[in-house]
Amino acid sequence: MTRSSMLHGVRPRAGRRAALAVATGLVVALVLSLGPLSPGRAGAASAGGAWKSTSVARSTLFSTNFWSYDVNAKGAGAAAWVDGDGDRRRVRVARRTAGGKWGRPHTLTGSFSWKGLRNYAGTNDIAIDDRGRVTVVWTQSKGKSVVVRTVSSKGKRGWSKPRTLSAKGERTGFPQVAVSGNGYAVVHWAGRFDTSVTDFTLHASYRAPGGTWEAAQRLDVDPAWRPDARASEPAIDDRGVATIAWDEIGAGAGPATSRVRLASRGPATGWTQQTMAEGPLDQPSVATTRDGRLVAAWRDATTIFARHRTPAGGWGPTEQVVTGGVQTPQNATDVGIAETGRAVIYGQEVDVRAGTVLPYVAIQESPGTPWIRENATSPFPAYGYSLFLPQLEVGAGGDVTLTWEQQYRSEKRWPLALARHRAASGAWGEARRLAGRASNPMVGSDARGRTSLVYGAGDRVACCISIRAAKIRR
Repeated sequence: MTRSSMLHGVRPRAGRRAALAVATGLVVALVLSLGPLSPGRAGAASAGGAWKSTSVARSTLFSTNFWSYDVNAKGAGAAAWVDGDGDRRRVRVARRTAGGKWGRPHTLTGSFSWKGLRNYAGTNDIAIDDRGRVTVVWTQSKGKSVVVRTVSSKGKRGWSKPRTLSAKGERTGFPQVAVSGNGYAVVHWAGRFDTSVTDFTLHASYRAPGGTWEAAQRLDVDPAWRPDARASEPAIDDRGVATIAWDEIGAGAGPATSRVRLASRGPATGWTQQTMAEGPLDQPSVATTRDGRLVAAWRDATTIFARHRTPAGGWGPTEQVVTGGVQTPQNATDVGIAETGRAVIYGQEVDVRAGTVLPYVAIQESPGTPWIRENATSPFPAYGYSLFLPQLEVGAGGDVTLTWEQQYRSEKRWPLALARHRAASGAWGEARRLAGRASNPMVGSDARGRTSLVYGAGDRVACCISIRAAKIRR
């Protein structure tokens, strides 16, 4: 699954903490160990110490604002990021071999402004297919507008000419792209993105392997409803079936109502939409296997729900995954599914009375079997807004990697960014922190269970960027 640090511009929800608009410091890539890990103690947040990393690239400007990362089944990876200063930004990209060696960074754009309503110019996402073809999408200011642009890699070094996907004069934000192993691709973005409130639109474009991007289509077409938050990461399988999930709020007068929507399409069909559920619902996400087994998850204030779709398109019943109470709301952070059919939901339980957060995973081996909850650590205090939202990566064989942030009471101390790995066998490794002023770790995993991260870190506030990597251990 593609991972991006574009976690900004979303209306904060109850029990969920919004990310800051600018992350500081270094962009770092780090590779975890292979295969089964020894069990670790839940709650031992820093028991494993910090992972080491090595520098790959330095910033060409002042700081880094957004970055993204993806890994294909063979272990090749790619990262995109934005160098910025007080007036301008530019998008850069670097690729990594399956053996862990990073190539020289390439600058995709010239400098562009990000002032005023163009604040989110530079948000980006990246994806790589099994052949190693990389697709990058980003927003770039053009006059008073902000457009969505894209390039794809050509061979080992070259890049295609940038193409604009959004409409002329549009002000867009936060594109997210997904590619299948064999090269089908889908991208969506927020249109009319002038502010951080919910008055924006949802657009998507589709590409067949070796083809060109189709004309963008608007997905939020019901005037009685409008998007309540940006859509989650899209999913696409090797048949070319793409699925996008988002939540909407009633646009009419009177008490606000909410619903979870899904839009799907194949290579020879247009977009079709359906309502998954109605009520005080939000935080939907979707994930798919290569052959088209899809799982969707969402939540209300106290309960996380899930539903499975077969490759033929049939839906199973709505399943209750985890439930709490008014004083212990549950966040549905992300969902993933292994090629084995193992589904994993990353949840967070918020204890309102104690002021603590407890990250966990809920695991289901196949549709209809019980969901088993496993806590990733012990509850820890939450003192304020988070620098990043947690990440989940489910490997093809069923291994799981998740990240979270733990804060200090004093705002002068940078929070800890932590990651933990659960092997396909069920054995947990130790929770380990990411070195430096770390934030927004992006996780990738290949078909052999090799897991890696790209994250932001800095040696002082709002300064310096590099891409860092550790050698893959075999």
